[in-house]
Amino acid sequence: MRKKRVLVLMHADLVPPDDIAGKPDAAISEYKTEYDVLTGLRDLGHEAQPLGLYDDLAVFNRPLTEEEVVALGKLEAGVRSLHAKK
Repeated sequence: MRKKRVLVLMHADLVPPDDIAGKPDAAISEYKTEYDVLTGLRDLGHEAQPLGLYDDLAVFNRPLTEEEVVALGKLEAGVRSLHAKK
């Protein structure tokens, strides 16, 4: 599989730290899902960067490149397959 650069969108309050080792479950419960997504992508060899957003989508004022559109589509498909397995 070809490695991708992935921008992972999430609420700004839920951007996890790089390492959660030694932190109690209660302290990480709010951002555990976001941490797991980032870690999973990185474990697969992808370069994953979190992007915390509130309600300002100005960061998306430029058109997406074809490569970005393909990457977002694959990410969406992967998330859908994960939810289908539950």
